[in-house]
Amino acid sequence: MQITSSSKHTLQKVVALLLVLAALYLLGFIVFTNLGELRILDYDEARHGINAYEMIKNDDYIVQTNQGEADYWNLKPPLSFWAITLSYRLFGYNSFALRFHSALAVVLTGIAITAWFFKRKAYIPAFIAILAILASTSINGDHFARTGDADALYQLFFTLAMLFMLSSTKKFEWLYGSALCFGLAFLCKATHAFLIPAICFFHLLLSGQIKELKPKRILLLLLAGLCLIVPWAIARYMSDGMAFFKGMISTDVAERIGTSAHEVYLDKPTIVYYYHMVFKTPIVMVCTVSSAIMLLTLLLAKVKIDKRRLSELIGCVLWIVLPVILYSIANVRFVWYVNSVHLALSVLTGLLLLTLIQTGTLKKWVALYSVILMVFFGIHTYQNAMTSVNSTFDHSLQSFLRNLYIRDYDADTHVFIDYGTGDERNDEYAGNWMPADILTSYFYGDVVCVNGGMEAFDESDEFAIMIMVRNGNEDIIDETAGYYTLRDENYYYIALSNY
Repeated sequence: MQITSSSKHTLQKVVALLLVLAALYLLGFIVFTNLGELRILDYDEARHGINAYEMIKNDDYIVQTNQGEADYWNLKPPLSFWAITLSYRLFGYNSFALRFHSALAVVLTGIAITAWFFKRKAYIPAFIAILAILASTSINGDHFARTGDADALYQLFFTLAMLFMLSSTKKFEWLYGSALCFGLAFLCKATHAFLIPAICFFHLLLSGQIKELKPKRILLLLLAGLCLIVPWAIARYMSDGMAFFKGMISTDVAERIGTSAHEVYLDKPTIVYYYHMVFKTPIVMVCTVSSAIMLLTLLLAKVKIDKRRLSELIGCVLWIVLPVILYSIANVRFVWYVNSVHLALSVLTGLLLLTLIQTGTLKKWVALYSVILMVFFGIHTYQNAMTSVNSTFDHSLQSFLRNLYIRDYDADTHVFIDYGTGDERNDEYAGNWMPADILTSYFYGDVVCVNGGMEAFDESDEFAIMIMVRNGNEDIIDETAGYYTLRDENYYYIALSNY
């Protein structure tokens, strides 16, 4: 039976669709497998979990709190907190619920990129783009798919804004979608979201669309961008005046300048930090080099790239380089601030492959590049999958806290802690709770975590629990004979009660 060209094309389309669906399934597998098994990370993840937990406890979804006090350290608008509160309602108080919104956001990001390529009937490029995301080192890193903070949700809206921007090369009205996503991104990570209008402006400028930016359209873009931010800002102002907004500018903007998440390349310009921490990672290097080779192939073949495609390519390049440039100018060195690079490069790689396919004359090169990318991305995807499969819980104190409490019995009990002079966190926290330990205690005990250590525990006139790290607290523990031992784990921890 002879296979017609039409049947062959249909078969290729079906195979490509199945590959894309398999890749999206694998994306979900990687981000959701053992999602709740990882220890809770201190600071950003833990503070987000605490803020969301206390929103439910306080029945206040505007002002986030930490240990009952307004939180002016975690100065983020509330969208990610609301996402976590919804997960708590759906899945209970646990680490899976804490991170569910992040994992879902990354899957939705993959679906959005797939849909953008599908609209162009670009099935193999869609598959390559999703494989690039699957293979990325960021997928199992902090502040993305498997941590309970705002970054993955922010990247979802950032990506949507960029895809709308790229689509606006055909129809300007798509840019209103970018403006709306700016508002959503702002409600996740505040001033970080200003990258979106910055990239959109330069894209309009370089693509020549700036002349289409009439006063009416500017007004509509402003309305779309601010329609979600303004109601929240008014509600927040009515709760605590300008305190939150002043902190957001001073702490999350001014105090970030000149800071670094890693003690490396501090003697080098910030752009060097990002080069080593982002662009020298395997997948970013492969995407960058392969994109350059595909572009060179197009140039050597003297392929004329149409205006719309050129505008889309310019948009992808701006999506990659502008965040790095702006954070470098501000001398801010946080590698997860530019996670957008991984997503943008996946789209750029797929877009250049689509351009090669559409020439109709470079089929051998398309096949060669596709196979090479599939093999390389496949290897790293397997490594990421194994990382997720082999994820285990590895924190002794959080494990002790999990086993200490009986939630229904211990609810609202005051609990104190002393990390001991042998604990690396003692210098900063002493008898004050670390965020991850607070959240663990909330999940498993619904207790009230009180700062002050042994001294405050001694002064408590109601039933309370004292948790002590043995190392560095031996002398104090020897003097606690009058207290009841609730749990004693050999060398590491002991829990006492005063009644």
